[in-house]
Amino acid sequence: MQVRGVMSMVVCVVASLGIAPSDQQSSPRSASVLVGDARITTSADGLTAVVSIDLDGDGDGVDGVVDQAFRIQLPAPASLAYAGPATLVHTANQLSIGTTSSGGWTILVAGSAHASKTGGRELLEAVGLAHFWGSATRGSHDDVAARLLSTACPSSPLQAQSGESCSDCTSGGPGSTECSVNCNGSGGCSVSCSDAAFACCTCGGCRCCR
Repeated sequence: MQVRGVMSMVVCVVASLGIAPSDQQSSPRSASVLVGDARITTSADGLTAVVSIDLDGDGDGVDGVVDQAFRIQLPAPASLAYAGPATLVHTANQLSIGTTSSGGWTILVAGSAHASKTGGRELLEAVGLAHFWGSATRGSHDDVAARLLSTACPSSPLQAQSGESCSDCTSGGPGSTECSVNCNGSGGCSVSCSDAAFACCTCGGCRCCR
């Protein structure tokens, strides 16, 4: 397992959360703890990172198939990578990543309410934090990372392309900083954005847009 250094904008801090583990059909807006085999992949431009996790204890155990994933839109290029056992703690505006080889990271959407403890994790400010579950995340870590990074813009983390549009939002739209969507029972996504962007959710994906 290797962890490369992170270039980040350090902001606030996050409290430890004492909450129960979730299954792969967890509600997108509730707090959850996810334990399993995780992978962090960063785009070539450093503006987008995908965190995917194959859950241990979801009925199948770690089986090589991703159960949930998160896409982080960053305000400046960063280099973030990891592969191995991890514990993810997720709330609407925050993702804490605890690893076996380091303290891990806490991703916090800029402008979010926060507490006063980091738990030893490095802090990263995010423009957007999206959560994906169901059909959007079925596949290997490499498959899911390729899928979620292919719809991220090469020049800006705030502009949509491919199947993820910043118009005709099923939920969210200009003035909204959060949204979520469920797609015919096959999965869905949610996203939280800083005040610099608006949230837009469709069955093509959830993201933060200018």
